[in-house]
Amino acid sequence: MRYPFRFLGRLSFGLVLMACVSKGAAPAKYIAVKYCDLVDRPSEYDGKRVTFSGNYRYGFETNEVYCVACRGEIRTFGLYSRGAQAKEMKKAPDGSGTIIATFSGVFRNHTDIGNGYTYQLDIEGITNVRVISKNYAVPERLEQSERQRLCMK
Repeated sequence: MRYPFRFLGRLSFGLVLMACVSKGAAPAKYIAVKYCDLVDRPSEYDGKRVTFSGNYRYGFETNEVYCVACRGEIRTFGLYSRGAQAKEMKKAPDGSGTIIATFSGVFRNHTDIGNGYTYQLDIEGITNVRVISKNYAVPERLEQSERQRLCMK
């Protein structure tokens, strides 16, 4: 009768040990890059974890990550999981707005998601959030004082 309990005790200890070790796993590594480099050489970064500073405008049917210098016809859809960085996003306007921040996530080349988006960023992390506007208009329609604070390259 004693051996089955010893086995269960060792099994429990092993499971607890595995849980502790897996929680201490190293965080995912990201390639630091400029946003314009992503859209200039998208195949080089396709499927890779990247981190960069950029703008994010969000609102009704809009989730765009961009920098003004390379926005043009190329648009990147920011797929954001609200739970991922909920604390940091509390600084952002509720419902819609434009922010500048540091983004980390997986870059996707040529995803067909409609609305004129060419690329997608699966956002895994957002840090250094600064509010630009409570408006989610395209950069050209923001106030001059707001446009001056946007990421330009």
